[in-house]
Amino acid sequence: MQKFKRIYTCTYLSAMPIILVVALMACELRGQPITYQYVCTNGTAVSGDVSVDGIENCSSCNGGFPVINGKCNHYYVSEFDAGSYHTCAVLNDNSAKCWGENMNGHLGQGNTNDIGRNSTDEIVNIPAIDLGSNTSALKVIAGHLHTCALLSDNSVKCWGLNGRGQLGQGHTSNMGDDANEMGDNLPAIDLGSGKTALQVATGQTHTCALLNDNSVKCWGYNARGQLGQGHISNIGDDANEMGDNLPAIDLGSGKTALQVATGTAHTCALLNDNSVKCWGYSGQGRLGQGTSTTIGDDANEMGDNLPAIDLGSGKTALQITAGGSHTCALLNDNSVKCWGDGDNGRLGQGNGAHIGDDANEMGDNLPAIDLGSDMHAVQIIASSSHTCARLNDNSVKCWGVGASGRLGSGNTNYIGDDANEMGDNLSAIDLGSGRKAVQIRSAGHHTCALLDDNTLKCWGRGGSGQLGQGHNSNLGDQANEMGDNLPPIYLGYSDN
Repeated sequence: MQKFKRIYTCTYLSAMPIILVVALMACELRGQPITYQYVCTNGTAVSGDVSVDGIENCSSCNGGFPVINGKCNHYYVSEFDAGSYHTCAVLNDNSAKCWGENMNGHLGQGNTNDIGRNSTDEIVNIPAIDLGSNTSALKVIAGHLHTCALLSDNSVKCWGLNGRGQLGQGHTSNMGDDANEMGDNLPAIDLGSGKTALQVATGQTHTCALLNDNSVKCWGYNARGQLGQGHISNIGDDANEMGDNLPAIDLGSGKTALQVATGTAHTCALLNDNSVKCWGYSGQGRLGQGTSTTIGDDANEMGDNLPAIDLGSGKTALQITAGGSHTCALLNDNSVKCWGDGDNGRLGQGNGAHIGDDANEMGDNLPAIDLGSDMHAVQIIASSSHTCARLNDNSVKCWGVGASGRLGSGNTNYIGDDANEMGDNLSAIDLGSGRKAVQIRSAGHHTCALLDDNTLKCWGRGGSGQLGQGHNSNLGDQANEMGDNLPPIYLGYSDN
């Protein structure tokens, strides 16, 4: 990569490179504004002018990495996740970093210090999480107060809050909040003989993994049967409960899983026939069974005894997502249906009614969400109290609770709880000039998007620094906070 230098110019100096003091004397005293341009030390000009503290695309120098304060930002985000109060990313060097609230060590730094609420330097200087010798991160999964990583050998490590055994270590001690608890000192979770993970999902206090044989195992808090074992005992908080001692969840005869999704106290699986089954707490109808009866806490409730959710005639699922108290599916016609807790419009039906807790509310009786003319979803996420979709033009729309700006609408209004708020009446979020979303994530009170230039933007609640802006203010709840006014998060840079 090339190094950079600044060129100071004004009309009087006619683009002559000079030192800053001379520029100030020769230009500003004549009332002529100075412009600054970064150039590569090999003489190749950076495209466009930038201010001293600006950001510019240095495509001619280093293959498209952004420049901040004259330094090349050679890190970009390849994967990320947004938890309840923290955000995590896997970078292009397969290192992992997390920022935001850290009271239980879920940032993986060996302490309980929040990161990101005081200055942008805190974000830039975040040390990579120590995941152990000869391993790196494929994905990082941010839960409520714990975090997991799917590693390059397809093993899984989790750290943070562990009061219910959600870290799968056979004890209830937090990990990552003290020195010498990460890296090689943090054992990978025992998934069973010959078992590795394809996907990991984190609920509020439980964790699930889709394994290499397409079975599913879950551990942690189980008071509502969310672990799918026919009892309500926690798993992973005592010795000899993990590995081969933990049975895979019975999904039914001939049924395996393609995806697993976790809510606050329920779990769902997308099966190999593209049907969906959910178990755990059924309040507000989040299991989609037409009742509020908990499933998975007693014997004979799983497997063939658990019906697949009725998604409608000819409808199957391509993707599932579980929020705090609602569930959504992206269907085979690219439509979206959501059920469960309808408070504040998170189901996108123009009212606050619950769906799925009474008979005749699912299937063909449940309308698809109106996303707008010629618009359909390519990705769907359900958070604690709102829902977002990435659309076929790679724009993003969100609805539900608008508190803290998590909908990115420049206010705190709820959307989707009244008529005429969805469809074409719901504007796409302003992500910046020419920018589109590649991925979206949310689990709590903030929302993040990975953009088509490999930068990451987050908005909503910022009280713990989870927005990565070096302050604890909310973003997206006031006018002029989104779009080009919302800077991307920078996670490190170098001038060489």
